Amino acid sequence: MNVVTGDGLLVPRSNILDRPFDVMIERGGGGGILINDRDHDATRRPGCHCPFQRLNPHAPRIVAVMDSSGIETAVDILARGRAAGRLERVRMDLLPSDIRPSDEDEAYALQKALHQRLEGSGHGHVSGHKIGCTTTVMQEYLGIHNPCAGGIFDSTVHEVDGIVGHAGFQHVGVECEIAVRLAEDLPATGAPYDANSVAPAVETVMAAIEIVDDRWLDYPSVDTPTLIADDFFGAGCVLGRPVTGWRSLDLASITGGMSINGESVGTGVGGDILGHPLEALAWLANSKARRGETLASGEFVLLGSIVQTRWVEAGDRVEIEIEGLGEASILFETTGE
Repeated sequence: MNVVTGDGLLVPRSNILDRPFDVMIERGGGGGILINDRDHDATRRPGCHCPFQRLNPHAPRIVAVMDSSGIETAVDILARGRAAGRLERVRMDLLPSDIRPSDEDEAYALQKALHQRLEGSGHGHVSGHKIGCTTTVMQEYLGIHNPCAGGIFDSTVHEVDGIVGHAGFQHVGVECEIAVRLAEDLPATGAPYDANSVAPAVETVMAAIEIVDDRWLDYPSVDTPTLIADDFFGAGCVLGRPVTGWRSLDLASITGGMSINGESVGTGVGGDILGHPLEALAWLANSKARRGETLASGEFVLLGSIVQTRWVEAGDRVEIEIEGLGEASILFETTGE
């Protein structure tokens, strides 16, 4: 059986996956066609034989992912971890193997479907992004040695001094971050990016606290693609006051630290984030470009934690301070969600 897309691709279904799948058209450029198989990756390049016939030389890249029913089932499970009421929330176990994302392409496709579900259920809209595992301290802590991205919903964003109910989370923690807000798009057509090429798009830089939530029964046993699909522990943030004069700062050299109830729990420097914080922004822009997506003007990005995650108790007050960027804080109230 062949699958014919509206963009002129004739794909022998039996040559790609041994189960039903959906074809996702990615419009980030037509320079090549990539099919992600559960068993192999086949990329069409000059002289490379691939198991499909290209009928339109200008056709965009396509990705074969799990079927729509599998996506819906996986989203159902992941959404339960963020149910509005505490009694409805559940700690999640591993996704069943037949609906578990096999790689990061499937993970980000599933994450996008989860965002759509949460937006439709009143969770708000994705207004920013977070990047995990951009520092050695976090890579070693989680045992994951490459960056991973997630979305942040506007309903979970606080300004400067946040107050949240501790009971509104499964197992809540905090991280000390550097964040940026964009004044210009970083489109897929501009890739590949590096720290220098993304800098003109940055309007402001901020100190930030990321709120993370361990929604899993045993997160060390959860595969990385599944963690990505669930926004990589993301549960919100506190953004410090925006600094417009950030270009006078050496972002790689600035120091920062975090305290809980007045006691220091860790320090770090900007250069801990992939050598320079803006390298993390470039990584995200390139990652999204690979999927034909744009980092949009007005969005913010948490670039990574310079302090290891700290889990907090009800009543804890968390404060961070980053040289040249200022402070942010959050109180985890003992009552309320």
